[in-house]
Amino acid sequence: MRAKRLVQSYLFIGLGSLLIGLWLSACETPATSTPTEPIMQASKTINPILPTARLDNSIGHSDPTSAALAGEGEPSQPAQTPTPLPTLDILPLQAVADDGTVLQFVFYAGRSIQAPTVILLHDAGKNGDEWTSFAMPLHELGYNVFVPDQRGYGDSGGLVDWSIAVADVQALSTSIVRLGLVSPNSIALIGAGTGANLAIAACAQLPTCITAIAVSPQNSADSLDVTTSITALGSRSLLIVSADDDEIGQTVAEQLNSQFSGDHFWQSYTSGGRGTNLLISQPDLPQRIAEWLQTRLAIP
Repeated sequence: MRAKRLVQSYLFIGLGSLLIGLWLSACETPATSTPTEPIMQASKTINPILPTARLDNSIGHSDPTSAALAGEGEPSQPAQTPTPLPTLDILPLQAVADDGTVLQFVFYAGRSIQAPTVILLHDAGKNGDEWTSFAMPLHELGYNVFVPDQRGYGDSGGLVDWSIAVADVQALSTSIVRLGLVSPNSIALIGAGTGANLAIAACAQLPTCITAIAVSPQNSADSLDVTTSITALGSRSLLIVSADDDEIGQTVAEQLNSQFSGDHFWQSYTSGGRGTNLLISQPDLPQRIAEWLQTRLAIP
């Protein structure tokens, strides 16, 4: 009986302790747990504009981050400024004759488009290449130099026909102005052999031609007959060059010298051959021609 009471007493005491512990727990303030914050990487850019400012496109706000970025469709790196190619001083070009024949010529650019023009006319059986060594010095002096291949020669089309060569020179002089290579400036025509006859005949027909230089003029018929052309030169000047070992050239040169009463000079050599051969065999001749041009066609 006594043991039974002891058990009951212990149960009562344990139950009481449990109730007291629960009551005390309910009365205590619960501890606040610290939340775990997510780990975020720092932003590489800064956007100081508020979302509302971006939506209404407010004036007065700047966006340095956006301003530093490439625009849509633009490269991320600035484009390099291209270096322009230098303008060529010597150009192969074309002119069209009255009958549609394509005439080839080489242009040696002068000091400016206002500089005088010199056209070099080759001999029969040759082409403009025979003037290459002489064109360069004139070009270096500042003249605009043109060296055509006459029709049927070199790279020009058509068949050889000197009877319409004057018209071809006129077409060339018109084309070079139309192409913007030169202004309608003063012109000098220099020819060798049959080209010398052409220089005189064409100069007489070109209003802008100031002087003609005939190196070894030859006998010719039709439009290149010097006896007909010489009277048409009028007030233009004429430089005549010939050598004793070119019998025909010497005879025609003497005839021109006696017939032309205008501004002219006859340079006669004892030897040297025909045409551009004289420019090689007589070292002083290129300088004489240059001085003749500079006196009558000064470069501005």
